[in-house]
Amino acid sequence: MRAAGVTGDIVLEPFRRDSCAAIAAAARLALARDPKALVLVLAADHAMPDVASFLDHVATGRAAAEAGRIVTFGIEPSRPATGYGYIRPGAPLDQPGVKAIAAFVEKPDEATARRYVDEGCLWNSGNFLFEAGVFLDELDAVAPEIGRPVAEAVAKAARDLDFLRLDADAFGRAVAKSVDYAVMEKTARAAVVPSSFAWSDVGAWNAIWDLAS
Repeated sequence: MRAAGVTGDIVLEPFRRDSCAAIAAAARLALARDPKALVLVLAADHAMPDVASFLDHVATGRAAAEAGRIVTFGIEPSRPATGYGYIRPGAPLDQPGVKAIAAFVEKPDEATARRYVDEGCLWNSGNFLFEAGVFLDELDAVAPEIGRPVAEAVAKAARDLDFLRLDADAFGRAVAKSVDYAVMEKTARAAVVPSSFAWSDVGAWNAIWDLAS
């Protein structure tokens, strides 16, 4: 970050509490900086080699996020993969290139995956774009058992050299749950950008081989 001339917080979790608590902590910190802050949540182990195309899709989702949607990026499948969850897109929204989400569906067997692809379902990339305040309001409404202890953990966080340590007692009370289960499957604000940029979650050795080929 220093070499790139970027400033930011490196936040340390005292315990593993899955993705929702981590995202909530980041949203709290962003909201403290700017009440209209946009948060782009990216998994560190994903590969998106065509950065320009990825950023174009993020720009497409921005208007929906600013309109109060919690946006995810659904990858147009190149094959009937059984290792990914899927998103069933719904009706188009007012923002061009963005759709409502009709349903999230779990990792399928091969026959079901083929049907999902034929029906126009998208791979669930697990990356998100939203206004910090919108996400936190939804979290408080649908999963206060995560939102409240995380808010306390951020409020009581301590500086430690280049790091920000979340309060262990408070963070430890947060329920461990993925953001998909805790928020995305419950909120009426979910939206998806059907996306064509190259993407891999690098979840297995064959994915590394494919990326290196």
